[in-house]
Amino acid sequence: MRFKFWLTVLSVVLAFGLGGTAFAFHFGGVADCAGCHSMHGSYGQNKTSLSLNGSFLLTGSDQSSTCLNCHAAADAPGSPNGYHVMTYPASTYASTGAPTERTPGGDFAWLLVAGNPTTKHPVGSTGHNIIALDYGLSNLSGYTTTPSNGSSKFQPGTTSGSTGLYCNSCHDPHNKLRRDGTGTIVSMVNNTTSNLPIMNSGSDTTSVPGGSGYVAGSTGPVKGSTTQAVGVYRILAGYNTYTAGGQMIPYNGVPMAIVPQTYNQTESATQVRVAYGIGGGTAGSNAISWGAWCATCHTGFDNGGVGAHYHPIDASAVLSGTEGTNYNAYVTSGNMSGGGKTYLSLVPFATGSSDVTVLAPLADSSGTVNAGPGVNDQVTCLTCHRAHASGWQNALRWDTTGSFITAATGWPDVTGITHGDNGSQYMTAAQVQAAYYDRAFSTTPNGQISFGPFQRSLCNKCHAQD
Repeated sequence: MRFKFWLTVLSVVLAFGLGGTAFAFHFGGVADCAGCHSMHGSYGQNKTSLSLNGSFLLTGSDQSSTCLNCHAAADAPGSPNGYHVMTYPASTYASTGAPTERTPGGDFAWLLVAGNPTTKHPVGSTGHNIIALDYGLSNLSGYTTTPSNGSSKFQPGTTSGSTGLYCNSCHDPHNKLRRDGTGTIVSMVNNTTSNLPIMNSGSDTTSVPGGSGYVAGSTGPVKGSTTQAVGVYRILAGYNTYTAGGQMIPYNGVPMAIVPQTYNQTESATQVRVAYGIGGGTAGSNAISWGAWCATCHTGFDNGGVGAHYHPIDASAVLSGTEGTNYNAYVTSGNMSGGGKTYLSLVPFATGSSDVTVLAPLADSSGTVNAGPGVNDQVTCLTCHRAHASGWQNALRWDTTGSFITAATGWPDVTGITHGDNGSQYMTAAQVQAAYYDRAFSTTPNGQISFGPFQRSLCNKCHAQD
């Protein structure tokens, strides 16, 4: 039995591949069952004894630990890799104090990084507190309900704290949604008429007819085909039969996006552009906006509610006016000479389309696709927040607690700082720079991969009040 278990582990490793751009294993839908489940119990990466995980028969102590058995890794500082979303263990990055991974969603290890004093940057304050006990992640934030006017869609909300948030609260490893060759999102839930198997991931450019790297009929559906399909973006949950923490999550669709094949990289030289899309259009009724999807759980943050006073998003935040003009001109504080070539991954936006053939050419990690928003593009939740975790409180992409992001001569450092107006949240200069994905400090900043002296909040990217 032990030989069979390790043979299974080896097959999973080989399926993933060793390169930084591998997209194997899930292939857009339900994967090799033995990669996550064991019929007779197994050792997870960090388990100390042979045991079953309840009726789920998981290879980790819980759902998220099972995911992190592959998606967490001891990548060295400066060497982010492929599908990894958590640097583990912390000893890997002890020299810098900053987690390694640079995925668009962020590194869950930031949840374990505390500033000094810790009251200014407490553990658990920088992202979604998933439960992954094998990796030291629990309800570090102390929230007992979803942050959104106290409402709760997936947490038990008991006096013992939040225990219901796992990776599969947002991602569905058994996903029954798929995107066919016409761009339509089709659900196989209670669907007895369609013949539409998933052939590959639907997340990156190779899955899109006409997209970069696309090979007709091999990595994605033939354009116009209604009998070939790929999975939905990042196998996100999208239908209301999914449960976690004992409660139903009533998703009513999935948001649209396409990511470049290389997406986990330092942004010291070139940045990663994810082509986020909007709901509706060619993607059919199962495609919804990012704001609507996030609001499934964070209901109070949806600005459509009566009496809600939150930043507008989605269709209420189209960048067709002054904000779009500002974005296209803004380089850094005091510099409005961008001329429209000023896309910034720290302030991304949603392209005003759900057509993946429109989104695919915008997904880029080479730094060549740098145009700002058009008149139909929109602000979304992900414009300001990372989906997993970041170096800043509330999973924000930049520090909002101080007046300045940079100091006079470089990144701010906790050394010698006695107040919170330094843009570091009491972290070291190395941690601050890492939180901005390794961007440089420069006396001649370009606004995409470097910042200059006295850079103020990136709210100014759209509002230009600096």
